[in-house]
Amino acid sequence: MMSVLTIVLKLEYHGFAYAGFQRQSATRDSDVSHNMANLVSGDSVPCGDNVSGNNKSDCVPRASKKGRHQAPITIQSQIEEALVQWTGLTLSQLRVRGAGRTDKGVHATGQICAFDVPLNMLNHMGSDCSSVNDAALPTLRLALEKLNEGRSDSGCCIHALPRTLDQWQIRRAISTRLPADIIVRSARIWCGERPFEPRQGILRKTYTYRLRFRSSNCQPAQESHEIINAGPSLLRRFNDNNSIWLCPWALDERSLLKTCELLEGKHNFYSFVHKSDRRMLESDEERAIRHTNDLIKFRVDLIADGEDDFDEPAKVLEATFSLQAKGFHRSMVRLLVHFVVDVARGKRHRSEMPRLLSEGDWKGIYPDEKYLGSVLNTAPACGLCLAKVEYEHAENKFL
Repeated sequence: MMSVLTIVLKLEYHGFAYAGFQRQSATRDSDVSHNMANLVSGDSVPCGDNVSGNNKSDCVPRASKKGRHQAPITIQSQIEEALVQWTGLTLSQLRVRGAGRTDKGVHATGQICAFDVPLNMLNHMGSDCSSVNDAALPTLRLALEKLNEGRSDSGCCIHALPRTLDQWQIRRAISTRLPADIIVRSARIWCGERPFEPRQGILRKTYTYRLRFRSSNCQPAQESHEIINAGPSLLRRFNDNNSIWLCPWALDERSLLKTCELLEGKHNFYSFVHKSDRRMLESDEERAIRHTNDLIKFRVDLIADGEDDFDEPAKVLEATFSLQAKGFHRSMVRLLVHFVVDVARGKRHRSEMPRLLSEGDWKGIYPDEKYLGSVLNTAPACGLCLAKVEYEHAENKFL
């Protein structure tokens, strides 16, 4: 029998104002994240009004006082702060953890996050019971009652019991203590035989990446209009909200589709990981084992943007890349997306893929850092979103 009540949250968040998901310690660069969070929440001078009378932008976050450094604002730190306020428990007792450590500026619609509540604080066992806030105690005890009802004598879930898909009281209690750009979509009680760890037992993760661009494909006997080289400013839409990459280059949409298709499947993605991870001392065998991924899915859906804009001289398309695998290395999705974009704009060629993936004539030969630095770029974080996390044998283990 487990000694904690585990609540599993499904989160959505807009990552622009945050330094990633995982909690971080204070650094010299921390104040940028802190002030950006204040900027987004409204604690700043309004943009566009030059109230100071100088030429500097008044929407730039103000620097903190010299010598005072605050920890970066992250999704985890916001969740922890909300839970501490509601429950009165400590961080070590709550043990908040997530399924994916999304980077700075990356969004999520399906992040999984879990926290614990020690059972002895809900059963009037031990002297620590009084440390749970009065506001949280009834709701958490009700959740514990549901957990006990949902378990058989052996401690396993009773599959015949009806499932409550969402513990809305818990969701409401947390949501009212969070900023508007972090949303708790569901709260469920874990009733599995073993403790729930969001990063373990993952069946697959799905990431999406949004991109808007002008097509370089022309009808026969037509010439490309010069607008295709006009840059990203004409691609802006009022509701973009830092959640899409406005591509500065015209792209061949057929090339996008073909390159994604070729990258799908099982490959050695050593070249497509963060450079600091590549620099770790590893043998070729270790590199092959560690960086070989089965990219179950790498597709791109294209839809026309602004069909009613009859005066648009070049077609505007919105691409949504969808990548699915058991796991992804740091920066892997963004490196892959930018490579596909570089191929579609004619800067790179698909003939380079065997060398990058250590396949064919390049099997077992890993590109050096100088070559990778000249070939690969990282797509902006704004277009990336952790869309879904699926677990092995997770059915019937939530109440």
